[in-house]
Amino acid sequence: MNNLVKMVLAIVVGSALVVGGYWFFVPHELETCVACGGTGARSCPAPGCMNGRAPCTGACIKRESPNWQITNNPHFPPNTLTLRYDNDDGSYSEVSQNHVGQTMTLVNGRWNLGGACSVCGGTGRMICPACSGKLVCFTCKGKKEVSK
Repeated sequence: MNNLVKMVLAIVVGSALVVGGYWFFVPHELETCVACGGTGARSCPAPGCMNGRAPCTGACIKRESPNWQITNNPHFPPNTLTLRYDNDDGSYSEVSQNHVGQTMTLVNGRWNLGGACSVCGGTGRMICPACSGKLVCFTCKGKKEVSK
């Protein structure tokens, strides 16, 4: 191989290494993966599994409850969905959709809003028991973010 070919080959390989190294070390702008919602997981065939999360089985307030209704309670903004809990004395307590994932406890015949659910941590969804949330998202490869 003559010297001209060696020099051109060295320039091409060197340029590729410089450009590749520059791309590798320069930070890229990232955004949350839309495919998995930033969970890094994908859904399995189990009923209700969404991105490795299933509806909570704990005793918390759930979005899926069929008893949500819109009431004229002055303590809530108009058109707010609420759940009604009847107290033993004939009165009732209402909670809004902002309390999904929290618990309601009956104390001395009255319903009281408790803290976050111990099963789901207040999110309303827990790790799917079928896949354990371990099926990796095809888009972000489990990194939860993708380049913009």
